[in-house]
Amino acid sequence: MRTFHIGAATSLGFAALWGVMVFLLPAPDLSLPRRIAACMVGLLLGAVTGGLLVNRTVPGIAALAFGQQVGNLHVVDSLPRYERKCSNPILLLGGEKLCGYPEELRAKMAPGMRIVVIGRGTWMGVIPREIEPLDLAKLSRRRGRPAPAAP
Repeated sequence: MRTFHIGAATSLGFAALWGVMVFLLPAPDLSLPRRIAACMVGLLLGAVTGGLLVNRTVPGIAALAFGQQVGNLHVVDSLPRYERKCSNPILLLGGEKLCGYPEELRAKMAPGMRIVVIGRGTWMGVIPREIEPLDLAKLSRRRGRPAPAAP
């Protein structure tokens, strides 16, 4: 959720910068309605550009530059055959999706199943390297702790 707020603030900043540029830069051939239209287009372009920059690019660069090996817990929402611009998707609760995973891996999954996405990342996200079902005993061994007792 923090990334969304940062993205929204950046979008507004880009849009405000565009609006200031349109109104303050000298352009004698632009009438007031055209300046307003240019400002509205600028607001839209600023919002889209800022949102994409912060929500997609910055987390990826941060994961590459400063990321550590992390494992994020997710819940599988659905396993459709095809999603726009995404082959063999794994849709996760919360609207995220993982693309391009083999059918053999998808065959082992079901909606509602907990999975661990392992890769290099930060609090903003992870660049997936591996996906596996949640196994508390294996997770504990990786951390060097005793496995939890069965209920």
